[in-house]
Amino acid sequence: MKVMKSKEYLIEKISRIAEIFSHLSFRYQYDIIDQTHIVEVKPLEDFNSNEDYATYEADLTFSFDQKFFPESVMFVSEDSLTKVTNPEFEIIPCKISLNLDFGLEQFKFDGFDQLTVPCCNFEYRLAA
Repeated sequence: MKVMKSKEYLIEKISRIAEIFSHLSFRYQYDIIDQTHIVEVKPLEDFNSNEDYATYEADLTFSFDQKFFPESVMFVSEDSLTKVTNPEFEIIPCKISLNLDFGLEQFKFDGFDQLTVPCCNFEYRLAA
């Protein structure tokens, strides 16, 4: 089925873009009536003004149109009139905040030089 192949293609490409722009969120939905794949991108500032991201989006749109016409892909922002109301796929960046106003000596990690969480950006807040 062509739609399934196009969905798989888009999810793979969106996942690659999300690896490069790890602070962006993506939500995907297919509108079967219009044969349109809708991808919502957040935050709005990057959707509107990040030229590097815009290049990846344009390249993906062009390659998708070449491979899967008459289906189309539409990238929208959070303030768009077109909405992703029932997402089939989402990528949401992980952000963890730690409050370090406790003594770290109470925590010991045997066998670990460092603790790595590859999907997350850490924001540290040190107590005064």
